[in-house]
Amino acid sequence: MAPNDKESESQGPVKAQEQPKQKKRSKKRPNPISLVWKLVWPKKLFAPGEAGEGSYQIAAMFVLCLGRVWIMNRMSALVGLLDRNMMTRGQAEFWKLWRYSLVMAAIASVHRQTYKYFESSLGLLWQKKLTKMLHQKYFSNSNYYAVAQGGAIGGQVNIKDPDERIVSDVKDVADQMSLVFCEGLYTATAGGFFAFKLGRLYGIRYALAPY
Repeated sequence: MAPNDKESESQGPVKAQEQPKQKKRSKKRPNPISLVWKLVWPKKLFAPGEAGEGSYQIAAMFVLCLGRVWIMNRMSALVGLLDRNMMTRGQAEFWKLWRYSLVMAAIASVHRQTYKYFESSLGLLWQKKLTKMLHQKYFSNSNYYAVAQGGAIGGQVNIKDPDERIVSDVKDVADQMSLVFCEGLYTATAGGFFAFKLGRLYGIRYALAPY
C-alpha cells in the first residue's frame, strides 16, 4: 500500500469528525389567538381595499345590536302596558296598543332579516379570508404533495379529500364564527344595557346577581 493511501485513510475519519452537526430547526407553531384576530378584525378600519374588509359589516352589526336592544326594551314596555290594559278594560287604549304592536312587529321583522343578512355577509367574508390563508399554507413548500400522498398511502397526514375539506369545512367554520361573533356582540350590548337598567331600579347587587 502506498504511503499516500495511508495518509488519506488516516485523514478520512478526522475530516468526518470535523464536520459540524446541523441543528434541527424547531418550527414555531402560530398562536391561534393571533390567527383568529387576523381573520376577524380588519387590518385598518374603513380603509379602502382588502385592508379594510369587514369594517362596515362589523359597524353595521354593532348598530343593529343597539337597535335590537331598543326593540326589546320597547316590547317589554308594551307587554307591561297590555297587562295594565287587561285590568282597566280600556277599549280605546287597547286598539291603540294593538296598532303599536303591529308596527313593532314589522320593525322587528325587518330588523331580523337585516341582521341575518349582515351575519351571512360576515361569514362569506371570513370564508374568503380563511380560504386564502389556507391556500398560502397548502401551496407553499410542496405541502399539497405531502398531504395528497399521505392520504393515499395512509401516512401521518391522513386526509384523503383536502380540496373538499377546504371548501366545506372552511364554510362551516366561517358560518359558526360569524354566528358566535354576532351573538357575542349582542350579548355585550344587551347585557350592558339591561344590567345598567336593573342597577338603577333595584341596585347594583340585584343587577350583578345573574353574573
